[in-house]
Amino acid sequence: MNDLKQAGFSRIWLYGLVVILLASLHPLRAGETAQAAADDPEWTQFGHDPARSNHAPQTMSGPWQFAWDWNSADENGKTQPDHLTVPDLVQPVSGGGRVYMIGGDIVHALDRDSGALLWTVEDIGTLSSTPAYADEFLYVGSQDGNLYQLNAADGTVAETYSAGSPITDSVLMAEAKIIFATAGGSLVALEAGGLDEAWVYEADVPLATAPAYSPSRGLVVVVAQDLYVHAVDFASGEQRWHVKPTVRDYSTADYSADYSVAESGWPVIAEQHGVVFVRYRLDWDTLWHWSPYPTTNAEIRANLMADPRQQVLFALDLESGETAFIPAVGNGGAGDGGYLPMGPLPVIRMVDGQEVAYIIWRNGQTCAAGWCDGREDATMGEMVLDDEIVPGYVAGDVRFIEFDDIQTDEMMTLTMVGDLLFHGHWLINAARTISDRSPARGETFTNPIQTTQGHYLIWRQCHCPAGDDCNPVIYPGGSGTTPCGMNCPFNASTRACSGGLFSYGDQRGYPPGFYQYHNDADVALSLPFTIASGNKLIVKTFDGGLMAFTAGRMQGSAPAEPVLASQPVTPLVAQPVSLLPTIDPAQADAYLSNVVRVCGTIRSIEDYRPKALYMSFTQVHDGELLVRVFEKDIGRFGYDLYDLLEQDVCVTGFVRLYYPEFNAPEIIVEDPRQIALEARS
Repeated sequence: MNDLKQAGFSRIWLYGLVVILLASLHPLRAGETAQAAADDPEWTQFGHDPARSNHAPQTMSGPWQFAWDWNSADENGKTQPDHLTVPDLVQPVSGGGRVYMIGGDIVHALDRDSGALLWTVEDIGTLSSTPAYADEFLYVGSQDGNLYQLNAADGTVAETYSAGSPITDSVLMAEAKIIFATAGGSLVALEAGGLDEAWVYEADVPLATAPAYSPSRGLVVVVAQDLYVHAVDFASGEQRWHVKPTVRDYSTADYSADYSVAESGWPVIAEQHGVVFVRYRLDWDTLWHWSPYPTTNAEIRANLMADPRQQVLFALDLESGETAFIPAVGNGGAGDGGYLPMGPLPVIRMVDGQEVAYIIWRNGQTCAAGWCDGREDATMGEMVLDDEIVPGYVAGDVRFIEFDDIQTDEMMTLTMVGDLLFHGHWLINAARTISDRSPARGETFTNPIQTTQGHYLIWRQCHCPAGDDCNPVIYPGGSGTTPCGMNCPFNASTRACSGGLFSYGDQRGYPPGFYQYHNDADVALSLPFTIASGNKLIVKTFDGGLMAFTAGRMQGSAPAEPVLASQPVTPLVAQPVSLLPTIDPAQADAYLSNVVRVCGTIRSIEDYRPKALYMSFTQVHDGELLVRVFEKDIGRFGYDLYDLLEQDVCVTGFVRLYYPEFNAPEIIVEDPRQIALEARS
């Protein structure tokens, strides 16, 4: 073990030395580049940087306000007939005070401050990937087999390189080289200035992902269609190693246990630890393979070792391609009906001088007793990458992070800006700031790494004035209409709701934030991502639009009625309790989307921890009003909540539909002041 630790420290020391040497070779340019990046940090390529970390290190603290949007809602918050489709693996990139975006096979350049369209370039073939920006050039790969070098100022074509095979994945900008993979199996490196060919590596099989780059190892990593990972020398283009980490075989014939592909993924490099992460897409049945799911890192890893067909995320040593460690991460993704697409890739971040990874993982501790299945056991996690970062943890172990409820079949894309962690979901862009990741936290679901709430962005906000039934129950597989859990009138200039968000068509509620559409649905599907550029957060929405936000107060966002977010906003701030309607529990259905005072006798209490305690004025889960106290809030009460059984109480709170079944009204209690004992008459 001491030899391994010494080797790890040697690699870290070597990495630092290489970075210093690289900077010393071009001291003026390195200094100028570093200063420019510090003054105006940009997201210049897919994944932010050559390692594809998807983390922007700058600190950007809210509150936020809406700045501009593109390819999004019209002036009334509705979908536009000329909406442009955007491929999944297109992220917005920035440079020179501009934002560059692919939509409808057209390159669009927008002014970063105003969102104004500056120029467009079309008729350069089918565009399915993210360009890269460097030194006032934009490099765009096309399925017509060409790499286009565009002048970033006006979009004119400066140079063209013919690769002879479609370029379907994002180009890589590293050390003044442009590197890209082709569908024909070539990995091509060009000198950025004049597109002179530096080298071409032939994989002899179609390449399935974009490449990633490790500067300390001088190594380019790419994954081929046959599931092999290729590591290529950055200087010469010679192969260093070539491995297939999964025991599965490539197939798209059906969704059986043998089904596995690398497409829609990308390598992610943890530079300090000399590790590259590779993920494969597995079959739907992996959701049910272990049910209930194991509850400790050791159990999860032991299960993956005993049944390697269930391993989805691989950590490979950059020097050799051998397994560095086994991440305690199970399979998941945003799918349904027997099909799972590619799940989320890790975000790599340096914090307190150490490198960690952020990933959605599976752990049985997230399940409430009695009803959890293979779609319910996912949560956010921080992965340690060596045996030294956190006492008691080994490389590949994951710590719990306080985050919104994540379904195992609804896990999507992750990016990060400073301490802000974003999950781009098909309903919402969830945002939380990591506030306390001390070693004492993260071991259990009930004692997670602490986070604070960011401003969320919902793709479609519901608004039913006066509680009318106007919200169609589209998802999940519903019919009819319901009221909206939170009501907020449309405001084109702010796109904000301080009272909370509620999804049109799905009936899920979220904390305060912003919305893209209002009483309307998105028109196309594309993976969402959040990036940072200068002082802007720029969100690629679920249908390929862009929404930009800047620091400032969330203005003009008061809801039409005095209602509050369902969770986790404390529902005692909207108005004095004395002004609230006092109702019987049986009347709760008529007060959805309102804050009320409900009085009666608690007749049943059931333990669904580690999630929550459920209380009812009749019987839990009989369709009548539920009162829920989540595990994180139980410790705030100075008494045993079971002592409330057969007691007369008044409960104050916001009435919403019970999530996730939507079959009964409920009140979520977060503050002991919400429950008051009433004297018996």
